[in-house]
Amino acid sequence: MKEIKITFLALSRTTELDIKSDNEIGSIVNDLLMVFAKEIDYKNFKIDIDSLQQNIPDFKTKIDGVVQKYKDVNPKIQQINSYFKELKDNEYFFVFPNASISKEQSFQFYNYLSALEKNEDFEKVTKQIDDLFGVLMDSYEMFAFDENTRNKIGEPDKSKRICRFCNKPNGEVSFKKVAHSISEALGNKKIITNDECDSCNEEFGTGIENDLILYLNLYRNVFGIKGKNGIPKLKGKNFEIENKGTIEIKQILTDEEINDPNRDDFKIRLESNQNITTQNIYKTLSKYALGVIDRTQIANFSDTIEWINGTKNIDNLPKIAMFTSYDLFTIHPKLMVYLRKTDDNKLPYAVAEFRFTFLTFVYVIPNSSKDTTDFTQDENFKHFWEFFKHYSSVPHWKFQKMNDNIARQFVMNLNFEPKEKK
Repeated sequence: MKEIKITFLALSRTTELDIKSDNEIGSIVNDLLMVFAKEIDYKNFKIDIDSLQQNIPDFKTKIDGVVQKYKDVNPKIQQINSYFKELKDNEYFFVFPNASISKEQSFQFYNYLSALEKNEDFEKVTKQIDDLFGVLMDSYEMFAFDENTRNKIGEPDKSKRICRFCNKPNGEVSFKKVAHSISEALGNKKIITNDECDSCNEEFGTGIENDLILYLNLYRNVFGIKGKNGIPKLKGKNFEIENKGTIEIKQILTDEEINDPNRDDFKIRLESNQNITTQNIYKTLSKYALGVIDRTQIANFSDTIEWINGTKNIDNLPKIAMFTSYDLFTIHPKLMVYLRKTDDNKLPYAVAEFRFTFLTFVYVIPNSSKDTTDFTQDENFKHFWEFFKHYSSVPHWKFQKMNDNIARQFVMNLNFEPKEKK
């Protein structure tokens, strides 16, 4: 069995293509590499690859030709077509056949692509990014999870699995179901936790995860995020919302509301039939992060897991930072986890960033055994936040406490603006 791995690195998306075959590997690889060839030495059978490429129409046509030729022989090659269809027209990218790219090298390649896109000096861009990330990278390991690759976290052998959330082994619990690290209802199809047992998966899916899903339901509907049962139709005490290609909002008004002369049609209060517990939102966000970190790290979060499971109470939690920006829009949810690799206890051991549509949440994973500092105190939280310069240097973040452990009716207040006539 022969194998080749090709890494494609772009600002908008990075992926790896692994091709395994007994017979056609040589032909597939040769034809693929010919697409990226800068120079071909037919006499010595040598192909000189220019790593920096551009996603121009002629290039995409050549890629599609290779895919169509070999898709029946090796269906996995179709992934490369999907990748280039999602890149922007004329976007620059790097291609690396059978090369191992370190995090530091990737960082430099991203800097270079960023400079190209902005038509700026590479050294200037590198300095700007180093100012934001240099010290952070010295202090934290960073782990990113998104739709680019199918991530299966944890023990692949079912017989050896031990649930990271209840610590029970296979046999005492079962691992028959697919456990999505991020709720499937939020559009996650790719990020899977192998060592989350069926019992915990069921408990989370019918429990705390529903509070975050309810909190994000409007965005799921408006942006057409498909869960297991498609795009959700929303129905509450006084409203119905359905996405049929266009968003239809039906508001049910009382006679008193209809006849109210001060009623503003551009301000709508939508009352849900469901209750929400804000601390469950924090629990779910923390559960997502603990579902993707390396199994060897789980022992540092035993108190956190007890809190997530509801067997330990926490009355006061650090603030959650929230940011809205369409520049960061994503259909598939994204998760970044930072784990501290130094002994600087003034910084939290674990921090996570969760992105969904145009929303970004940044939060400390509470109650790690590696933490000795109370990040619910303003001065300690401020020190942490200012250290993460790529967040704190951006204005308009909102900071929300999610301490409430009481279920309360969920209400959405929508403010619309009338469209100006041209």
